Amino acid sequence: MTGMMCMERKTKVLLYELISAGGLGAATTAQASLLAQGISMRDAVLADLMALAEVETTAVDCAFAPLEGKRTLRVPAGAHAVDFLRSVAGDFDRIWVIAPESDGILLQLCEAIGAARWVGCDADSIRVASSKQATCARLAAAGIAVPWGWTPGGEEPSAALRAGPWIVKPDDGAGAEQTRVFASFAPARDEALRRISCGQPTRLEAWVGGNLKDARDHGDALSLSLLCRPDRTELLSINRQRIVLADDGAVQYRGVDIDAIPLDSALGDELRQLAQRVGAALPGLAGFVGVDLVLAGERRGGSDSAPCDPVVIEVNPRVTCAYVGQSVRHGRNLAAEILSVAPAPTLLPHAALERAHEASVGALSVQ
Repeated sequence: MTGMMCMERKTKVLLYELISAGGLGAATTAQASLLAQGISMRDAVLADLMALAEVETTAVDCAFAPLEGKRTLRVPAGAHAVDFLRSVAGDFDRIWVIAPESDGILLQLCEAIGAARWVGCDADSIRVASSKQATCARLAAAGIAVPWGWTPGGEEPSAALRAGPWIVKPDDGAGAEQTRVFASFAPARDEALRRISCGQPTRLEAWVGGNLKDARDHGDALSLSLLCRPDRTELLSINRQRIVLADDGAVQYRGVDIDAIPLDSALGDELRQLAQRVGAALPGLAGFVGVDLVLAGERRGGSDSAPCDPVVIEVNPRVTCAYVGQSVRHGRNLAAEILSVAPAPTLLPHAALERAHEASVGALSVQ
């Protein structure tokens, strides 16, 4: 039209964070800590998206975590997240989901929305990362150190390994949910078998990182914040996880200290190389990804900056709490970069993944 400029259409993005969107249902208010974490992640990503002039952002909220003065949607009472997002997907160009891997919900949402609109890791990498057993199998096959794991009918651990601490956790769990440490292998095995008999996917693995007293005093639980692209994996920060062991062995997650170890330290260089190897082992990782690891053995040189032996515990194929503040810290809008990332093609089909899992769990381990 004469005298008027044609304005470019904005990209419509829907942001859905499971917990702050009411995904826990009536239990939402009883999970105050999880709700606070969900709100912090939602609000951090939302702030980055709203700073983009070319993006029109809508966020899903709920009565327990309302957003005032923002463009919002709410899940109808009684509707399942998968059905809701599938029903509204056609109204948006991209859909950014933050949800745990538990019960396969992240994978279900990814498959319901479809690759064309999905922001983040592809379905294959989510499928692998949703199982701690499968994750360890994939990483072990790539030569990355993982904890020694045991499954019913599998190879028995050595006597020395049986005498040390073991940890039992949900195979598809997130955070420290239903995770417990036992002083030796036998009681841990009994608990794992009990859970399995109840139909609960369960991971049993040797404890990494020293004895239980050391873990209580100064645990070496770290996480890596990654920005994954098809051509490279960038290490954004090395974070220290605040992990507490209760007297009964229950593992409790108390938060994360971001940038706890400098990227330009000797350990930073080592973990940057590890990040590249994880990205190569799971080529469908895209956007923001968290990697949980433990430093095995004593630090050489006795400082945080000295090289050590990292053992990868799990991969989180999504935004984690460590996203909060990253854009400000780096002076760049990570949401803009993540929206531009397209997942790489997968290298290992699902059937091959299952065979690799059966062959590789426990094949490469740290004792």
